[in-house]
Amino acid sequence: MTKKIVVLAAALAAALSFATSQAAFAQAQVQTQAAALPVVTPQTVDAELAGYKPVFIILTGADCNVCTEIAKLVAKYPQMKFLQGKASDFDSPDVVHVGILPLAIVSVPGVGPTFQQEKFAPADLDKFIAERVTVAMRQTAASNKVSAVRESIKTTSQPFNEDLAKLNAEFKELWKPYADRIEAERLKAAKATAPFEAQLTALSKKANDERDPLVAKLREIDGRARAAVEADPEIVAHTKTIGDLRKSFADAETELEQLKEKGVDGKDAAFKAVTDKMSALDKSFGDTVTAGRARTVEVMKPFAEEAKPVAAQLDAVEKKFGPQIADLYAKIEQASKPFADEASKISAEGKLMLKPHFDAVDTVKANKKRALKPLFDELKTAMGELEKVLDETAAPAK
Repeated sequence: MTKKIVVLAAALAAALSFATSQAAFAQAQVQTQAAALPVVTPQTVDAELAGYKPVFIILTGADCNVCTEIAKLVAKYPQMKFLQGKASDFDSPDVVHVGILPLAIVSVPGVGPTFQQEKFAPADLDKFIAERVTVAMRQTAASNKVSAVRESIKTTSQPFNEDLAKLNAEFKELWKPYADRIEAERLKAAKATAPFEAQLTALSKKANDERDPLVAKLREIDGRARAAVEADPEIVAHTKTIGDLRKSFADAETELEQLKEKGVDGKDAAFKAVTDKMSALDKSFGDTVTAGRARTVEVMKPFAEEAKPVAAQLDAVEKKFGPQIADLYAKIEQASKPFADEASKISAEGKLMLKPHFDAVDTVKANKKRALKPLFDELKTAMGELEKVLDETAAPAK
């Protein structure tokens, strides 16, 4: 679908929420009295597009120089609905007005706008309309096929879905005694581990109280180190040189491509001069990067030395509290294990007792999948055909 069609779809969608006013209604009445075709307004567009026929809409300015001729063709193409509307009625703050009129639009049921042509003034009106009707009917047929298959899928799925809903309701009732027993074990485990959980919380707080100032100090040192690197004149110069070298290398690549396009041979002096320059630039780039890295290490060295004792203190905190925290985690796991094991036994017992129920669910799902497979295959084919015909565009007759 083209960008114009997307804009048009937004315009029609915005029109559905267009506020009704006394002036707009009066304007629509006047237009209806003089119109060659039935009139569509923002207030009626939703209903007009909701039918089973494709719709040909022509949006015009004050006058429509082709509407009368189109009206003469309406009886020839009863399979399509023809409407006209005033473009100004569809203006909205949320939509960019097309500004080129008349504007021909085709909307296909179930799809939306599929065609748009600006400056609607074809030399062969009958041929143009015939093209649009032919394409729109193919698109409508393909869209209807997709809708029909989806409806078949919905209808075919219904009894299986009902069976699964019943089985799900039965499962909740059958599983409740086991769920209650499992929850009871969980509560026992929570009670058994509560003393260790409290100790772990208190110990973690003590560890964090000692750890946090050290982490903050390391971050402060790192910040000063980065600032020193960014402010160092030598590193700044290296950074600028690297940028200049990259630009020069890109310019040389462009120059080389231009020589290739002109058919200049690789052995030509001009060609070789550019490749030699690129090699030199590449070497300079590598040397500058290496020098920049070395200078960065040099600038950061005093900060790294300053950070060492702080990092050592942080490591000491981890060694001090780490084993105690690990021991509490082990005690929590040990205290909860009997109840966790019992809960697992209860769950296994429940699953064994409810196996016929699970088998029934699997059977329904398998039967549903088997019943729907040909329909899903058919839907895939129908969607492919719909996509194909939506890409069709008969050459507009201008």
